[in-house]
Amino acid sequence: MEDAEMAATGRIILASVSAFMLLILLIFASVVIAGASIAHAESSAIGLKVEPDRIERRFGLPPQTGRITLMDDEGLVIREADGASTTVRWDRVREVHQERPDPRLESWLAQGERMWRARIRLERGDVVMAEPLLRELFEQTRGQSHAGARLVAEGLLRCRLVRGEQAGAVLPALEVIRLHRAGIESDAYRALPAVLDEKHELVPALPPVWQAAAGDLALVSELEQYDAQGDAVVAQLALRYRQIAARQAGHVIDAPPARSSAADSAQHPGLQLVQLLVDAHDGDSTRREESRRVMKQQMEQADGWVEAWLRFHLGSSLLEEEGVGRKQRGLVALIHLPARFSGLQPYLAGLALDRAREGAEKLNMNELADRLRVELERNWSNHPIRRTTERGRTRIGSAH
Repeated sequence: MEDAEMAATGRIILASVSAFMLLILLIFASVVIAGASIAHAESSAIGLKVEPDRIERRFGLPPQTGRITLMDDEGLVIREADGASTTVRWDRVREVHQERPDPRLESWLAQGERMWRARIRLERGDVVMAEPLLRELFEQTRGQSHAGARLVAEGLLRCRLVRGEQAGAVLPALEVIRLHRAGIESDAYRALPAVLDEKHELVPALPPVWQAAAGDLALVSELEQYDAQGDAVVAQLALRYRQIAARQAGHVIDAPPARSSAADSAQHPGLQLVQLLVDAHDGDSTRREESRRVMKQQMEQADGWVEAWLRFHLGSSLLEEEGVGRKQRGLVALIHLPARFSGLQPYLAGLALDRAREGAEKLNMNELADRLRVELERNWSNHPIRRTTERGRTRIGSAH
């Protein structure tokens, strides 16, 4: 009896073990089948993606194929079959063919198309059609640090210089300087004359003299809000420009000392030059005198646009002083500009001519004033100074 019970119990155990093993085998088989299905699906998906990512480019450049590894505000990075990676700016991209495109792709493509259109219009001399696009793009890219932002800032700067909109060119100029100092260049506008002097890191066609009626603080406000993105030199340059713009509008702003990179700022030739011009119109007579002394020394060695800037501010500073002798020397310094720099510095030469005319009138040198007025009307009819007659005179320095 006991043997029979034991045999029955054994059979039950063996049956249970067999059922358990069968269950394990069924689970294992399910896992294997599922894995095989996933692998098949993946291999099928891979098989479906026959074509790699493809970029259709502008400017007659051939398309590029490979794998797009990055997209951002600057452009995209594509890794080609040979393993080499290339960055392509959005203004060069016409279309992107990709299985799963970034949701922002359409926005980037649209911005790139506007950059491309603005660039080609400006390069063929169509400032009127290029500037609206560049103005809109500048608000989007201002403060960014990539080649597309440089293309936009420099394009807007060029447009406004062509139109004689000097005050409107200041912020784009600061951005061009900042991006240049950050090592960010652009291949745009290579066929056009350079706008930036790399030694001084200033824009020669943008001397720090802007046409503003008394009380007009628009440029002052814009410069106050300008963000140099941590560049101490550009921040100090913007501050000096703000000082000049405020004084031309009849206000005075004292500049605090630079808090960072003071040594770098102090040795920067462009900043040194602008500081010298600021000091020539300072409320402190000793500082004005010292500035003029240094300017006279530098004019002996300077040439081109630097000499023109120095002579203009030397003459303007002397005209603001008391004493007939000083004012007459100021007239001589100013008349150098239309006589010698009308081709190189047409904007500043026209301002100097008008400033000299005004100075001659105040000195009762009526014959000279009449001759200067005729010259201005005859040969400088399109100068921006002619557009400011109705809204007030251009103020050069400060009241002191």
